[in-house]
Amino acid sequence: MTEKDFHKTLLGFHSGVQALFAMVKQTGQVADDQDLSDLTKFFKGLAKFDVEFDYRQFVERLATLGAQVNDATKLSDFLKETDIDVSGIFKIKEDNTILPEKGFTDFLSAWTRENPEEVKQFMYLLSGAKRHPIARGEYLRRGALISLIGVFDACLSKLMPEDEEQNYKRYQSQNGQLILFSSKMAGNVYCLSKRLSLTEDEKKWFAGHERLILKRNLYAHNNGGVDRAYLDKLERIRDEDPAVYPDVGKSYLWMPMDELLRAFDIFHLLGIMLIQKMWRLDDASTIKQADEDYAPLMLDLIYDERYAVVDKLGSLARDLRIESQTGFFTKQVITVNHAIALKEMGELERMRRVLSRLKNPGEKNFSNRFEMARYALLGGQNIERALIYLKYAIESGEILYPDIQEPIFDYLRGQPGFDELIRSSFKADSLQHKLPPAPTRFNIT
Repeated sequence: MTEKDFHKTLLGFHSGVQALFAMVKQTGQVADDQDLSDLTKFFKGLAKFDVEFDYRQFVERLATLGAQVNDATKLSDFLKETDIDVSGIFKIKEDNTILPEKGFTDFLSAWTRENPEEVKQFMYLLSGAKRHPIARGEYLRRGALISLIGVFDACLSKLMPEDEEQNYKRYQSQNGQLILFSSKMAGNVYCLSKRLSLTEDEKKWFAGHERLILKRNLYAHNNGGVDRAYLDKLERIRDEDPAVYPDVGKSYLWMPMDELLRAFDIFHLLGIMLIQKMWRLDDASTIKQADEDYAPLMLDLIYDERYAVVDKLGSLARDLRIESQTGFFTKQVITVNHAIALKEMGELERMRRVLSRLKNPGEKNFSNRFEMARYALLGGQNIERALIYLKYAIESGEILYPDIQEPIFDYLRGQPGFDELIRSSFKADSLQHKLPPAPTRFNIT
């Protein structure tokens, strides 16, 4: 691959994952809110019937009604798992028909006489739940996992110039059995990891990715229902990944938001790491471009508040030894971004150690801009010194007005003297709130 190929691969992968992440964060809550609105109507009716339900269990039960309506055995097993007593609500007949119990039907008759409009809404939702579960957020998260792993798989395919079937054979000979849904992905991950000599710490960063790929396959091909094939593959990675144990013994798997967000962290980090390492191995003459692409990735992730990923990218930067012709500036930017993530994570001692890597006054390549960042992050009594270096940086042209929207300035906004300094230096209005995130600095031309 050429410099432009690596650059486009990194940009395409990062942009694809970022777009999916934004979709989940922005529309996922809307979908969950709509589910809650619909379920509230159920609760309103069920409360009249003196039946109490746990919200999460109720969502899952309705989803199962829709997903497993033709499989009474799986439905019955699931209802037992949830410990929900549906004996007075639903009846599952031998022919797989799902019907309300007589007591519930009698109640509905009385409720209809009292408020027919409420019953009409209730029955509409109940009927729809059998075909399309009231779990829009759940299915959105499943689709996001399927798409996320698809973007990652496409990235791997571009990085592997060798025959993919041969890669799989190497992987199979190492592990004995196929444990992933895709031989191509299994072979590529294994071969790239070996070729790039990932450290043990780096391998730990994406621990659990195999189980997530298996789960993706379950959603794509079996609607989340656990089958024998899944359990067989799961058994082979249990010793490698303790997180798989909660799946054992279940008949249906769900995609909680916290697990999906972990999946984004795992595959996003793994993809960036593999691209950057392969780039430096394959085309060392273009390391400068690889370095310049690195810092904007971290900045994008800071805007999304994905600080754990930024932390690991900061650690990876030292392993990559970013040191191109303009590397001193890039390394300082990466150091500041890393420190921002650590501060937001509450890792203050580690943050101080990271900040100690910045150039000090009198040293070659010292920058007022980064000295300002150091004191802004240290906070407290250091804010006054941060404002002094901010003034120096503005006067020397190291900081321009558009730079004020970057995250590092969030630690100075609202501090005495900041607004006045910005107004007097740039003839600008007071900045008391966060400005919108800066656009990514990627340029594929």
